[in-house]
Amino acid sequence: MVAVRRTLSSGTDPKQAIQDLLTAVTDLAEAHGIASPVLTEHALVADTAEPDVTESVTEPVPGNARSVPAEAQQEQATEEATDLPPSQQLPEPIGRTETVDLDTVHMERALDFEQTHRWTVLCSAGENERLIGYLEPDGTKTKKWRALAPTLTRISNGPCRTRQEALLRLLDRHVPAR
Repeated sequence: MVAVRRTLSSGTDPKQAIQDLLTAVTDLAEAHGIASPVLTEHALVADTAEPDVTESVTEPVPGNARSVPAEAQQEQATEEATDLPPSQQLPEPIGRTETVDLDTVHMERALDFEQTHRWTVLCSAGENERLIGYLEPDGTKTKKWRALAPTLTRISNGPCRTRQEALLRLLDRHVPAR
């Protein structure tokens, strides 16, 4: 082992030192009754260069999602998302600095309300609805609520005591200062 380190640090060809080390490992394995691996010249780092990969040797298997390229999966997911009925498509999220008319704000139960108890907060912008964020209970035993941005990240300042307080925190950045 010391000879291999010395050879590697000196910058000389390490083949002989590595061969000596492999011989010592084989002798040690035989001395302790351990089956030693068959060591050949291929076990060493050889100067023989392997051919470069020039083409794929595997073929996609129909119906196997792992054989579909990532780009095709993304396109398929986008198509599936746009194939949803309008009642299940989420509206475009509102920008961080956009202001909201409070008279147009309303809440609806989220599509997965039975599992998450999450409410969707929307506002009307002309003829379109825009997504402001979500309100959800903070745990099952506590009666606290948290406000979530459209990306499902928490709005700062921790959990709120009521759903109304969480709604005010969610709307705070979208209401102009007076």
